[in-house]
Amino acid sequence: MHSQLSLKPQLGAEHATLTNVLRKTGERYIFVPEALVAAKGYKGDIIALEKSFKYDKAGQITDWNPDFMPEGKGWIHGKDLRIAERGQSNFYELSPEVASYGRTHIELNDSRLVHHNNCLLLKESIIN
Repeated sequence: MHSQLSLKPQLGAEHATLTNVLRKTGERYIFVPEALVAAKGYKGDIIALEKSFKYDKAGQITDWNPDFMPEGKGWIHGKDLRIAERGQSNFYELSPEVASYGRTHIELNDSRLVHHNNCLLLKESIIN
C-alpha cells in the first residue's frame, strides 16, 4: 500500500499532510464508524477528534459530533486537508487509499502492542 502512495503524487502529498497534521497537535484522531459518517450526512473515510465522540459504558462509540471544536486558537471546522495550512481541523475526509493505509498501520501497531504486552506478562510471570 505504501508504494501506491509514493507512486501517486496526490496520494503521497495527502499522506504527508495528514502525518504533519497529526504530529503537530496533542489531540488524538480516530476513524469515524461508517454508520455515523452516513448518519451525519458525510461520505467516505473520516478521522475526527477523539473528544468529538460519545461512548457507552463498554467504551463503544455511540455518537459523533462533527461540530465539536476544542478550546484554543487555530481550530477550523472542516474536512479538507488543504485547510491544514490555516489551522487544525476537527475532522478530515481521507481518500480511500490513505484511509486504507492508515487502518493497516493502526492494525499493525495494535498487534505489536499486544505482542509486547504479552511478552512483558510472560517475563513478569517467570520472574515471580
